[in-house]
Amino acid sequence: MVSTVRNIATSSGGSKTDRRCSPHARRRRPLRIIALAPVIAATTTMTGVLGAPIRPEPEGLATATQERTLAAPSSLTAGHALLHTDLATASRLSGSAGAAARQVRVPVEPHFAKEQRQVFPLLRLLPMLSQGQAESWTAELLPIADRLDAEIPILLREHLTIRRALERLTAAAWREGHSDAAFLAQRLERHIQMEEEVFYPAALLVGKYLRLRLPSEPTAASP
Repeated sequence: MVSTVRNIATSSGGSKTDRRCSPHARRRRPLRIIALAPVIAATTTMTGVLGAPIRPEPEGLATATQERTLAAPSSLTAGHALLHTDLATASRLSGSAGAAARQVRVPVEPHFAKEQRQVFPLLRLLPMLSQGQAESWTAELLPIADRLDAEIPILLREHLTIRRALERLTAAAWREGHSDAAFLAQRLERHIQMEEEVFYPAALLVGKYLRLRLPSEPTAASP
């Protein structure tokens, strides 16, 4: 069979070299795979921004996430991802501005992870509840609503810590001429304000609504 291929190639004026052994033939498929690498990387990055956690959560939060991961509005998780990315960029700056940005990341990252577990899943129900509906599966969120009642004071204290770090970032960024980092600090401050004025009250309200609408668990009759 090999000799037949060689004879055909010779008679047609082609090379006598076996085409199956040509180095160009061996390279052609790997080059196609390499060309797809940027597309695969971009797709993976977009998936991380819209859905998957940006990085592993701190060890202290691992136990809580093992219970159940419930969906959150993609617009909110994407907003967190964008802030995280910009903060990571600012943390690579030299001088005091970069050091201040790294200090902001310390409380911000676990804080964002906590909100995505305990606040955002409740906000996912707002479109449904605005139509006066409360389907039975939403009872899965009642334990989250119960924990949030006790967690809100902790989240607010974390905001105080983040705000102090943002003040240092703002001062250092303007002093060293890093306007992007200074504006990032302002965006984070506005994000915190929106959480306190809108997101947290709305999540608490969703929890109260669910308790009113969903049927209570039957209790045993008194002896």
